[in-house]
Amino acid sequence: MTCKRFIPLIEERYLYFPSIDTLRKSEPREAALAEASLNHPETYGEKTLQAMRLFASHEGAKYVYVCPFYLSEEESMKMWESHAKDKGIAIRTNFTKLRDSLTANTKYTVGPGTIEYGNRLPEDSMYDLIVHKDTDFDFEKEFRAVISEAIVSKAIRFEIDWDNVIENIIISPFESDDFRQEVTRFVEKNGIPKAKVIHSRLKK
Repeated sequence: MTCKRFIPLIEERYLYFPSIDTLRKSEPREAALAEASLNHPETYGEKTLQAMRLFASHEGAKYVYVCPFYLSEEESMKMWESHAKDKGIAIRTNFTKLRDSLTANTKYTVGPGTIEYGNRLPEDSMYDLIVHKDTDFDFEKEFRAVISEAIVSKAIRFEIDWDNVIENIIISPFESDDFRQEVTRFVEKNGIPKAKVIHSRLKK
């Protein structure tokens, strides 16, 4: 993420869950139907299924909120270039810490979704739409936390205790030591140990 996004998350202690509808403003193919679902229906039953899929893709997307994570043991230059090239910062955690912190907030029910790329079949549910993407997105290596709500909003601010989530705060390989020190001072001021701030192992 960018530093501009990182600062309020830490200061106000929340995760940002944009709606699928909001994500489409920057990525129109978010929760788009698979090509196999767009075949012209020939029977009444197929027409009904296609109508349900179209409704889920367009209207259902307003009620589903997702928070994406990069699912990998290692960083990659593609990750930094795609998501946080300018003043980029990443928060490293593990599945157990994240799961426990998400379930600690009882206001919402959060479900997991590891994205599957390519070989898309016609969708049977809204869940199929939000956990399948085309092959050209596979560099994202995405895991997403998912909230379904009966309200329409641009996003949900999900309260979280960062003390229980953060393993490391990683500074982009494109950023200087001065920037790392600036981030270190900021997180210390917000109760996070300075030792957790490290530079990317990809920094030359």
